Amino acid sequence: MLAALLLSFALPQAEAVPAQKTLTPGMAWFQKFEKQWSSATGIRLEVSANLTLTMQDTKMPLGTLDLDLLFAKPLHGRMDMQGKIDFMGQSQEISMSSCADGETLWMVDHEEKSAIPMGDDFSSNGEILPGFVPLLIWDGEDIQVKEVNMVQDEKTHPGLRGLHLLSEEGESTLWFDSKNNLKHCSVASGGMGEPEMEISVTSLEWLSKKQVDLQALAQSPPEDYEVMDMEVAFGGGEEEDFTKDLLPVGKAVPASTSFIRMDDTQADFASLRGKTVLVNFWFYH
Repeated sequence: MLAALLLSFALPQAEAVPAQKTLTPGMAWFQKFEKQWSSATGIRLEVSANLTLTMQDTKMPLGTLDLDLLFAKPLHGRMDMQGKIDFMGQSQEISMSSCADGETLWMVDHEEKSAIPMGDDFSSNGEILPGFVPLLIWDGEDIQVKEVNMVQDEKTHPGLRGLHLLSEEGESTLWFDSKNNLKHCSVASGGMGEPEMEISVTSLEWLSKKQVDLQALAQSPPEDYEVMDMEVAFGGGEEEDFTKDLLPVGKAVPASTSFIRMDDTQADFASLRGKTVLVNFWFYH
């Protein structure tokens, strides 16, 4: 036994050869699309998105967004987004534009006649359509896809083939027609308070370098628009005192005080008199 032990130290140790990982059909199909998306010079995209929020196992409509963009590398093009957020009695119209002049990506507010520099790349696109994997990959985001499965659902997506993606960023399903054109994308919620999205793709075109005229695509904000600093535009300046309107401890809440229930109906404290009430304070942004 001792001789065998000494011999094992004397002989060179063979290195373990890692096992070859076989690509699943879903992963092979996804990598084909991934190569197409990442190598494209430009993207022309038009989508409509429905947003919902799941609270206590109840799906609540959150709003709609319509997006129309034409971007090309390096940093040229424009984007327009219109929509409406309607949640728990609060309604807000959304009208947003951005443009890229070759050096800077700008967020433009045509009503306020202002422009905000967003950076020197397209990375902020991920905040516009979070979970929309084709746009994220084109932007150069490092999407760590852990698992890809081919799926079908004739009830909700008749005639389409799906790729269900599980990544560190979240969970989504891409739906393609028989010609491999992307027609729909379902983005699952990333956690508590994060919306789910159903994205209908009206048109999606990947542009080669020969199809892109960068000079024609370069767009800057109008010269008479005010250029605002990002920190000032997004919460800069003096902090608002949210405590000034709070009731003193021990003082009764006025009976006429109203609030919005989880089912989006309105109620007041007078209707709760004599009942046991559990108040759950939370914040959604």
